[in-house]
Amino acid sequence: MDALPRYERKCSNPILLLGGEKLCGYPEELRAKMAPGMRIVVIGRGTWMGVIPREVEPLDLAKLSRRRGRPAPAAP
Repeated sequence: MDALPRYERKCSNPILLLGGEKLCGYPEELRAKMAPGMRIVVIGRGTWMGVIPREVEPLDLAKLSRRRGRPAPAAP
């Protein structure tokens, strides 16, 4: 994940994903919490064209485990 400049020609406030894909239109507050190489969670609806994101957030393993009804992983 990498935060690009605030405005880009066809994609405002983009989040650049590994592989060159972009998520567009995300608030600066979310982008400010991110750093290059950080892992994120994208939650949304899957289609034959890919995922239509509903939520994007920095990866929090404990929170992800709670959503799936599993115990949180042990700290390293």
